[in-house]
Amino acid sequence: MTTVIESSPRIGALDGLRGIAILAVIAFHTDVLFGGAYGQPGSRLFSRVIGAGWLGVDLFFVLSGFLITTILLERKAAEGAGRFFSHFYARRALRIFPLYYGFLLLYFGVLRSWPAIDSGYALTARDTWSFFLFFYNNRSALHDFAVPNLHMYWTLCIEEQFYLVWPLLVWSLPARTLQRTCVGLALLVLVFRLVAVQLPHGFPFAAFATPGRLDGLALGSLVALLRQNPRQWDGVSRWSGRLLVLLGLAALGIGLSQGHFYSGLDFRLEHPPVPHDSRIVQTWGLTGVVWFFAALLVFVLAGRSRPAVRLGRLLSWSPLRSIGFFSYAMYMFHRVIFHLLDYYVVQKLPAYAEAQAVVAKLFAILVLAALSYGVARISYVVWERPFLRLRGRWAS
Repeated sequence: MTTVIESSPRIGALDGLRGIAILAVIAFHTDVLFGGAYGQPGSRLFSRVIGAGWLGVDLFFVLSGFLITTILLERKAAEGAGRFFSHFYARRALRIFPLYYGFLLLYFGVLRSWPAIDSGYALTARDTWSFFLFFYNNRSALHDFAVPNLHMYWTLCIEEQFYLVWPLLVWSLPARTLQRTCVGLALLVLVFRLVAVQLPHGFPFAAFATPGRLDGLALGSLVALLRQNPRQWDGVSRWSGRLLVLLGLAALGIGLSQGHFYSGLDFRLEHPPVPHDSRIVQTWGLTGVVWFFAALLVFVLAGRSRPAVRLGRLLSWSPLRSIGFFSYAMYMFHRVIFHLLDYYVVQKLPAYAEAQAVVAKLFAILVLAALSYGVARISYVVWERPFLRLRGRWAS
C-alpha cells in the first residue's frame, strides 16, 4: 500500500499521511478482532470512532494515484515510449513483488499451519491462484468470501490492476483529457456503488470489486495532473480549505445520521457478523471521504495558509514519516502479528481480559503498531532493500 517517489524528492508530509493511514487501518483491525462496537459495552463509543479506520485504505489509494501519476508525467516528459514503460514496470515490480510474493510463500509454506494462524478456512486452488494473479479482490467480491490473514491483499490487487492500465493512458492522452477521465471515472465509481449495494451480497461487490474502489486512485491522479499546471493549481488550491470543511462536515453528518461509519459488517471473534445498513456510508459517505482526502492532499501540498503549513509540519514529524515509509510491510504483516500476539500472550493473561475495555484495546493497538513497525524495518533491511538496489539499472 505504500508508494515510493522514484525520481522526485520525497515529500515528508505525504509520508506522514501514509503513517496516519496505516495506523488507522491497524486500529480498525485490532478493534474488529477484539469485538468491535458489539464487544464489551465499555468500549462501544471508542469502537464507533476507530471503526472508521477502514478508510485508511482509501487514503492510501489517493496517495498512490498522486505519486504514481507524478512519476509517470515526469517520465513522459523526459523519455521515449520504450524507456517510459520499461522504467515504470521494472521499478514497480522491484518495489512491490518481493514482499508481495515473499509473504504469500511464507504464509502458504510456513505460517498457515501454525495453530495461532490457522483459521480452518479451506482454500481452493482458484482461491490460491487469485492471490498470485492479482485477482483476489474480484473473486472475493463475486463469491462473497474473505480469506483470514490474507484479505488485505484486495487493496494491493486493485492497485496492481490500476498500474497495468494507467501508464498506457498517461502516455497516450493529453493532460486535459486525462483530467476529464479522472473526474468521469470517480463519478462512474459512485454510480457503480449505488447500483451494487442494491444487489444480493451487494456490500462485498461494492467494497472489493475493482470498479467500486477506483475513485481514490483517480482523484489522486487528478491532483497530480492539476499540480502540473500552475494556473489550475493556483485555482484549486485556493478552494482546498473550504472543500475540506464542507466535505468533512458532510461525512460527519452521514456518520451521525447513520449512527456509524462502518464498511458493512462488524466481525466478532466469538460470534457471527452483525450486519449494518451501510448503503449510505458505502456510497455517498465513501465518495465524500475520498474527495475529502483529495482536498486534504491539495491543502497540504499547496501550503497556502497558516493552518496548512502547520499541518504540513505536523505530518513531517520524523516518527510519523518513518511509519509511513515502512507502511507497506506494516500493512502486510500486522494481521499475522496480531494473531500471534493474541494466541501466545493475550490468551495467557487473565488480567488483560478483565481490563477496562478501552484501555485494553488502546494498549493492543499501540503494541501491534510497534511490533508491525519493527518487523517492517527488519523486512526492509533483510529482504526488500537488496531488490530495491537493482532499480538503479533504470535510474534517470
